[in-house]
Formats: sequence, structure tokens, C-alpha cells
Amino acid sequence: MGEETQAYKMLLAAKEQFWFNLGYEAQAPLKETKEVSPLTIDSAAARFKRFESFLKEAFPGTNGQIQSSVRTLPSFVERQEAASGRLLAGRFLLKEDYALPVAGSIKARGGFHEVMEVAERLEAEGKGGELDQFELAVGSTGNLGLSIGLLGSALGFQVKVHMSADAKAWKKEKLRSHGVQVFEYESDYGAAVAAGRKECQVSPNCHFVDDEASASLFNGYAVAAREVEAQLKTEGVTVDSDHPLCVYLPCGVGGGPGGVAYGLKHIYGDAVHVFFAEPVQAPAAMLGWLTGEFAGTSVQDVGLSNVTEADGLAVGRVSPLVSDLLKDQLAGFFTVTDERLKRDLVTMYETEGLFLEPSALAGVRGPWDVEASGFFEKVGVSADQVTHLVWSTGGSIVPEDVQREYIEGKGER
Repeated sequence: MGEETQAYKMLLAAKEQFWFNLGYEAQAPLKETKEVSPLTIDSAAARFKRFESFLKEAFPGTNGQIQSSVRTLPSFVERQEAASGRLLAGRFLLKEDYALPVAGSIKARGGFHEVMEVAERLEAEGKGGELDQFELAVGSTGNLGLSIGLLGSALGFQVKVHMSADAKAWKKEKLRSHGVQVFEYESDYGAAVAAGRKECQVSPNCHFVDDEASASLFNGYAVAAREVEAQLKTEGVTVDSDHPLCVYLPCGVGGGPGGVAYGLKHIYGDAVHVFFAEPVQAPAAMLGWLTGEFAGTSVQDVGLSNVTEADGLAVGRVSPLVSDLLKDQLAGFFTVTDERLKRDLVTMYETEGLFLEPSALAGVRGPWDVEASGFFEKVGVSADQVTHLVWSTGGSIVPEDVQREYIEGKGER
């Protein structure tokens, strides 16, 4: 209980930390439901395939595939090693979801999948030619709203996005330029979700995309694991119990990282260890796992602000779907300050020429934290046999003027 007490004190004090999940069971079997299982991931992968020709036509310049590359970052790693005074023993790779086609973030995976699933359901009901009579609604801090709005409007749906105060102005403007109705709230993500859900409940022709509980979103994210499996094979990366894969995922409500984690656990089992990264003022998942209350508590309940420059991670309460499915599947959590995110943003740009949103940088310190924590001794592997995969979640469609402000240290606030 000592480790948990100390971790809880640091969480309340909004201090950066790494916490190993004491309930972690690397060999625990995955929980399956009617809505989430390897079979539902198969269905999601097939749905993406069916929509490739539409995506090519609707979004010229794309190949119709919602996929991203894996790459090394030698200059970035060298700079981080120098700054930390610690060489990284394992291999470092970046998953480039910040550059996903059309929506430019990991939310394109889940968001596009749910919109596709709704469109196919209506088509099966003989209503495919009437999509303009149906409404999609979502509550969002930004990127999920972009994904639902861009594809939903391209298919002909009416789309309403309820956005929290954390959402960036340029994201709201981009949605409106595509004919999406945007509703703004002075409070946080939870209020935006509640408002969108309530409005949709009174309309028979409205589908609410529920980021807190959607199996469709979750399955769309989970498909990414198959992409990673193929890419690591191409890179010649071995993943087994002696050569584990450690994955670092920025976490907001948890649907995106949760889906990816579920898919990777299905493929690699105990050879993959997944860590969630969160801002010090919005550690919703870490708080839930640390206290054992999961979605039953929020960061505001313990005096944290839920205010962060990492708008996509400004969530007070973790998804009950994610906590239920992954309760014993997550290896650990770590928290980062906004100041660190801003420094890493500049370092990434200076060393590799890549622009990532602040939230997309949340995972990059993870490999150093985990190596220093003694985690690999606990699981009985050598640190130099580990492949570290850091998931970068958004940034490529950020307007150039906003990018410059971040790079120059001005941010957007």
C-alpha cells in the first residue's frame, strides 16, 4: 500500500510520476463481450476495406486507407538522452498517427469506423439515400469531433459537435467550414458529452457517438494493432516474451488507447506491455486505476483542475468501457506537465522536423521512465531487448500559424 499512497500523494500534488499498476496481470486473458472481441475487430477491419474507394473519391490525395507509418527518431532520442543523462537501452519507434489521412489524428480510426457503421446500418435498412435526414452528434475536446464531422458531412449526414472550452479555435473553424454545426460550452468535456447525449435522446433520427462507452469506436481503434503487427515484421522486429514490445499511449477518456491496447494484447499477449500517459492536471485513468474506483471518480473530485494545453487529454473521468475491459491489462501509467509537453514539441520539431500537438507528445518520455523504474527486472527481461513504440496521436492538420506559435513558445491560450 506504500507505493500506492505515495503515488496518490504525487497525483494530488500534480507531480510528474510513473506508477506501476499493482493489479497488472500480463498473462490475464482478454475479456470478451458481444460488442468487443477478436470477431468484432475482424468486422471493423473489413468495414475499413469496404470504404476505401469512397474515401479515395471523397478525399482526393488519399489512398483510401486510414493507416500511418512507423519510424525511428535517432536525432530526437539523442537529444532526449543528453537532456535526461540516461541512454536508452532498447529500440525507440514512433507510430505516426499524427499524420493519419483526412483528420490528422488517432480519432480518425475510431471516429471514421463508427460513422461508416452507422451509414452501413442505414443502407441495410433501405435508407442509404436519405442520410441527409439523419443526424450524427458527438461531444468532443476536438479531434473526435473533427473525425465525425469531416466524414459525416462527406457522407451527407447532418452533424452536430458539442465542444468543451478546451477545444482549439481552429478545430471549431474547420468543422464549420465543412457545414458542421458546432456548439460551445464554457465547462469541460463531460458537460459537452452530456449536452450532446441529451439532445440526441429526443430525436429518433439522431445517432450519438459516445466516446465514453462506444464499442464501435473501440473496435475501430483496435484495428490499428494489426497494422502495427505487419509493420514490425517489415522492420524485422521480434516480439516475444524475451523481446517485449512496450507501447506508450496518450490517454484522455481512454477509448483510443484502450482500443489499441486491446488489439495489441490480442495479438501479442504477455509479450506486450501498455502504458497510458496523461497530463498532471487530468490523470483520469491513473486516478481510476490507483483508487480502484475507475469511472466512479473524477480528477475534479480530488482537487485537480482538468485544465491542460493537451486539449485532447483534458478529461476528468475515464471510460467505464475501457476500465471494464482492461482492468488487469495495463502495465502502468505516467503523468507529464504542460511544460514538458511544450519542450518536447519544440525538440521534436528541431531534431526531426515533425510537428505534433502537445497531447501527442505525452508518451515520448515513457521509455526512459519505464527503464528507470525497474519494470523490466520485475517482468524478467533485459532492457536492451525491448522495443519501445510511442504513439503520436495528432498534429499534421494544425494550421501553420498555430504551429509557429507553439514552436516559438507562445502556445494558443
